[in-house]
Amino acid sequence: MKLPPRWALEHLFPLLGEVLAPLLPVDFKISSEKSDWPLRYSGEEVAYLHVNSSLTEEEYKRWQPLMLAHFEQTLAFLIRDYLIKGFPGPEVLKRVLKTKPLTGLLLKVSSTSFLPEKAYAISTRIFFIPVQELKPKTFLKNLWQKGTNFLAISCSLSSPDDIKQALNTLSLAENFGFSWLTERGEKYFPVSFFLEQQKVLNQFLRCSGKYTLVWAKGPKPSLNCLTKKARRVFPMADDEAILAFSENLEEIKYLLSSLSLKAGVRPPGKTKYPLKEVWAAFEHAKRLSSDEPVVFSPYSLHVLGDVLLDMGDLFGALACYHAAKEKTPQPVELLNSMAYIFLELKNFIEAEKALKQAIAISPEDPMLHYNLGLFFEKIAKNPLPAFEKAYSLAPKDAIFAESLAASLARENSWDRIRNILEGLSLSKRGRLLLARAYYELGELDKAFEIFRALANEEPQNLEVLAYLALLYIQLKGDFGVAEAVLPQLEEHHELKKLAENIRFFMES
Repeated sequence: MKLPPRWALEHLFPLLGEVLAPLLPVDFKISSEKSDWPLRYSGEEVAYLHVNSSLTEEEYKRWQPLMLAHFEQTLAFLIRDYLIKGFPGPEVLKRVLKTKPLTGLLLKVSSTSFLPEKAYAISTRIFFIPVQELKPKTFLKNLWQKGTNFLAISCSLSSPDDIKQALNTLSLAENFGFSWLTERGEKYFPVSFFLEQQKVLNQFLRCSGKYTLVWAKGPKPSLNCLTKKARRVFPMADDEAILAFSENLEEIKYLLSSLSLKAGVRPPGKTKYPLKEVWAAFEHAKRLSSDEPVVFSPYSLHVLGDVLLDMGDLFGALACYHAAKEKTPQPVELLNSMAYIFLELKNFIEAEKALKQAIAISPEDPMLHYNLGLFFEKIAKNPLPAFEKAYSLAPKDAIFAESLAASLARENSWDRIRNILEGLSLSKRGRLLLARAYYELGELDKAFEIFRALANEEPQNLEVLAYLALLYIQLKGDFGVAEAVLPQLEEHHELKKLAENIRFFMES
């Protein structure tokens, strides 16, 4: 049999001692420190017994093999009963929680190949990984990059009873379409409320195949009227509920419209995640300016993807976007969101592909070319052509002008930068670029006015202060600012050139 990891075995040694101590007439301890009593599993030494007894040498020789065999057989039973796939199982985790709380990631995953050694198994597919062993977002990114499907929640376990609560939360997250329910997600989504009403929610799941599900929100009198017609009701607040109806779809839509409720509708039928679909339809309805009920459609998943993205679940959002991609009425927005997620997940090929697909759909949208330029900047590719295109489509929009100017600054194209930025309502970044252009082109008075204004707004901006110091020297022969700012500039490598220029003037 395969030898379990050392970390897993160390969880079993205290239990091994507790089981055998009452049965043996000697005191002992189990340790990694070598002794004449090696404890083996599958032929390999895994620990050592240290025995304190008054046995004679003859008794010692007679009892040692019997005791070791008893220890090894008991250890084999504990490995069989308390480890799952080589990880400490739920009973071991409960023992640990009696001594200390743990915070980490509860993970449902089909393969254990990429799990860290220090994890606990709740079942053959569900594992708890203490937060000390990983950075949750980075770990899940790596799983995603390896093509591993998963469901995860962030959780804190303070006692053995918390394990059941965490498992219920994991199941809830799966039913509503999450891939990773983050702490931010729990602030937005009423997890605790759903858990308190778990039995009622399970009734909805059982009847979802034959009833129409409605998630509605609106004036209390209207909701009360709707509730009277429903077969089942899951109240969430005075003005919000999930309901099940036996009436046909058109009757339900007419009723909802007449009551002026925001409502998402999921028709009867077999689907894997009916609660996810009715939630998606409800979020879709909330986006509309009218009170028309929304029947679940692929665009509803696009909307749910946006909601999950806001909640920090990149993976659940991406799954929704993939499902909605072919039928969403807003493909450009969807592709933009997918590109953002791919960039976050370090899949640069798919990010660029999504951005270029969006541009192919809407080639005259300057924001798409601008986003492509930002993407190229992040992956250290030349962004200039993309920024040029964005600017050519909207030359009066400062955001595109400033991005192009920043890119041109790396090529010292100061005359063009001045022409691009003059006359626009600029941000601080744009004004700094324009001031630098004036300085490099010798229009020192114009540069001085902008740098002085920027220094008043941002008195800690060393780059601004450096240029202002140079201008005080060149225009007024005043070295005061230069003397004050030079020591700080020399501590920043990126401002080294400005520091050298100031020192040159001071030494001259």
